[in-house]
Amino acid sequence: MRLTKRKGKGSAMSENEGTARSVDASEAAELRDEMRARANMYAFFSKVFLREFDDEELARLGSSDAVPPLNERMADGSRRLARAVQVGGIDYRTRLAVEYARIFLSAGISEGTAAVPFESVYTSEDHLVMQDARDDVVALYRRHGLDVEPRLHTPEDHLGFEMEFLSTLAARSAEALSAGDDAAFAELARVQLGFLEGHVLNWIGDLAEDVEECAKDDFYPALMQIVIGYAELDVQNLRCLLE
Repeated sequence: MRLTKRKGKGSAMSENEGTARSVDASEAAELRDEMRARANMYAFFSKVFLREFDDEELARLGSSDAVPPLNERMADGSRRLARAVQVGGIDYRTRLAVEYARIFLSAGISEGTAAVPFESVYTSEDHLVMQDARDDVVALYRRHGLDVEPRLHTPEDHLGFEMEFLSTLAARSAEALSAGDDAAFAELARVQLGFLEGHVLNWIGDLAEDVEECAKDDFYPALMQIVIGYAELDVQNLRCLLE
């Protein structure tokens, strides 16, 4: 975990927040499984942007069904990802490590486009890190009892941390359902919907365009397609839950 629980802090919840509706046992069990699946998916997305893949993970991603094709964008990204891995060759992991550093860390790039995965860079007027978006997500993380590990020395609005935050809240949503706390579940859904709309989908389309321009391989552009497709679908589903 790169997002850690703050000492003495838990998730924030007001008694009057959320728009709860009661669910029966079978619906709660189905929703709980869905929330756990969401937590796993966002945890995977977090890893995409925070570290390189090992050989075992790459082998799994080479399967055409490694990522569920839940919508057209995800299906296209999944096919593109599988093809990239299948034709990558025996030294593919090494080449992807170079690709990761060049795309996301701007290694070896002296001019031109860079795909820097920080929300502030894409939402601030001067395209700088550590701007309002970073301050906003720090406040939101802390409201839910979380902090980014200081030893990482990385701004908190990194897309990997934002994905991990969503994973954490999805896991808490499953816990709320297990406890029969419909109000807590509804409030967590509301927070996740707002975060996706206000801190993820507001900028990752632009990031994806830069990744596409920087990349020499389809691997990371395909993953960006999958992330965007999943986030768009998740927004639709969360809206339905809160109706």
